[in-house]
Amino acid sequence: MDNGEKEKNFWTYYKKDNEKVKERLLEGDYDKASMTGLGNFDGLFCFLNEAGFFRLFDFRPDCRQRVMIPLVYLLSTYSLKVISQLDSLNSIDDQLFKDRGVLEMVGFTGVHFEGGFSNRNKGKHLPFNITTMGKLFGDFSTGQTDDFFTSSFQPLFRNKFVPAGTYIMDATPLYVSNSAKTYENVGTIVRDGKKKKGYKLITLKYARKNEGKREPEIFVAAILVPLNHHESRYMIPVVEQAIGNIGKGRIKQIVLDRGFVDGENLYRLKYDYNIDFIIYSKSNMDVTDELKKKAEEYKSRKQKKLPLPAGCFQQEDKDTRVYGFNNLKWFWTYGKSEHQEEVKKKLYKKDKTLLTHPISGGIITKYKGKDVQTPITFLSSKRFGKTFTPLIAVKLYKKRHYTENEGYRELKQGYKIGKFPSRKFNGIYLHAIFTLVMFNYVTCFKTTDGRSFAYSGLKRLSRGFTYYGAIIYSQPYFGIFDLEEVLGWFGLKGKGLRAPPFLSR
Repeated sequence: MDNGEKEKNFWTYYKKDNEKVKERLLEGDYDKASMTGLGNFDGLFCFLNEAGFFRLFDFRPDCRQRVMIPLVYLLSTYSLKVISQLDSLNSIDDQLFKDRGVLEMVGFTGVHFEGGFSNRNKGKHLPFNITTMGKLFGDFSTGQTDDFFTSSFQPLFRNKFVPAGTYIMDATPLYVSNSAKTYENVGTIVRDGKKKKGYKLITLKYARKNEGKREPEIFVAAILVPLNHHESRYMIPVVEQAIGNIGKGRIKQIVLDRGFVDGENLYRLKYDYNIDFIIYSKSNMDVTDELKKKAEEYKSRKQKKLPLPAGCFQQEDKDTRVYGFNNLKWFWTYGKSEHQEEVKKKLYKKDKTLLTHPISGGIITKYKGKDVQTPITFLSSKRFGKTFTPLIAVKLYKKRHYTENEGYRELKQGYKIGKFPSRKFNGIYLHAIFTLVMFNYVTCFKTTDGRSFAYSGLKRLSRGFTYYGAIIYSQPYFGIFDLEEVLGWFGLKGKGLRAPPFLSR
């Protein structure tokens, strides 16, 4: 690479310091001035820089021997795309590349705008052709993307942004057009009588302890599979990925949707990984019938003022009424495959020595302040007692809505996770994981930036950043000022707006 290309590929990051820039400007010492209008992301990008986010980009696709554009520029641009809520790569060319102020903030220089990164540009598609980014995304292997995801947690660990406690496992569809023929590894399902095609994103996300506590609700694991794959088979791989990303002991408990019901996997979660769980049971399960019978028996004994059995609980507040029971016996698939085979044989022979692994469970008869027509049933690996009650279990399960409302909805509407830059599966997977990494870092930033931003969505966050004015660079600093303010430094003052002169007829 010649000296000209080295100069073009130099990367630097500017920090905001209005006072120093003003001082230098008055001495005639500045690099460049331009107007900015897309967004004033200095606080966020300062946080990303100090947290070590940009150092994650020091690699290239294994299948490429040479990359003319340093990856830090491509992925920094892509991170701006995500934060600016742009739908497509074409939006980068149409909108982002027209705001030099924001691009210069993340290291682009005048050399890049005038000549690009290589003489091959020939003065066109500056600072680079966005199709380069789309092609590059498809060149990353899934293994490289997994390594990138894992490495993204190291800066978060150093800054104490990886919490321990309750996590939520859930899945969401990412659809593509039914007419699109070239997307790789898609699956097809029928929903509401209509054919749907696309992928399923399965994730594990931290759930904050309570509404008033500011904690980073980060995604610690994610798997992207064809849409028609059932999520239950991926429970253990997601957990193993999470442990590989953040270590053992941080995941104390997982709340799961009923789609993950699988007796063997749940048993392994509890006894192989020492992680407790709460999960809704299905209506056709034997243990669900057992819960309903025990609830009726409890109410009958209480009405007749008979002694109540041990391990039975009934709790109620203004929103919820719930019955809880320990030592449930009829979740007979709760165990490893050998156990299940033995139970099947004894069930067939009606063997009275049949033993199953006990589990706890609850049945909700009032929810959100109203009696429910069809009771809601759930299972828990933890026994009910003084420190863990049925009401606590219900409140923990409600945390799953954080993932639906503040996770998946935000990812789709704000972060545009369903807008893929490539049709290759490798590119789609990198896009999904990159978007989750951006979500994690923005979430961590919001918890450091005061209560007003703590749980706001990306749209509100971006509106808070938006600023129209002059951006002035004096390496390594930049400042953003109102234009009238800058003119005032040089003793210039406008006459003010005046009414147009009266036009006589």
